[in-house]
Amino acid sequence: MGEAGGDQLPSRDEAGTAGNVAIVGWGDRLYRLVAVVVGVTVLVAILVDAGTGTTTGEVTEPDTMRVSGSVVLHGEHRMDIVGVPGPGAPCEGAGLYRDIVAGAPVTVTAPDGAVLGTGHLGSGRMARSAEDLVCNVPFVVHDVSTGYGSYGVEVADRGVVTFREDHIASSLRRVELNIGR
Repeated sequence: MGEAGGDQLPSRDEAGTAGNVAIVGWGDRLYRLVAVVVGVTVLVAILVDAGTGTTTGEVTEPDTMRVSGSVVLHGEHRMDIVGVPGPGAPCEGAGLYRDIVAGAPVTVTAPDGAVLGTGHLGSGRMARSAEDLVCNVPFVVHDVSTGYGSYGVEVADRGVVTFREDHIASSLRRVELNIGR
């Protein structure tokens, strides 16, 4: 077994090398593996924090919400109906309610009156309620700051109606302003 080209391993010199190849024991390999795993874990944690915009690893709630809902006109004398009256027919405000039309402004305010967001009424559609035909005129106000506790919603210049933030959130962020009831 001592002949060249046989199955015998070359002898080590004092530095632990065999020729130009370093011989690494299992302890060194395990140490390197642990170092790589720890490094990758730290890198992933840094990237996750950078993606959420936090430095503590906590997931934060969005700081804005969408406030959507509708103005509901009750009673046919309060609305203009285009075409045949019935569910799905286009409608809008009439007479004293002629300002309840597509494009009318919708404003969401903080308790102190500061404007948090604006939007517009959409196109109204007839619907059947338990009592009568109504005209539902939808609206959406995007990017309203959260955390105020209560919000004012005003359509056209009809005055502010106050809603609690938990009501807006619990009703899937839909508010309803009834006129003529």
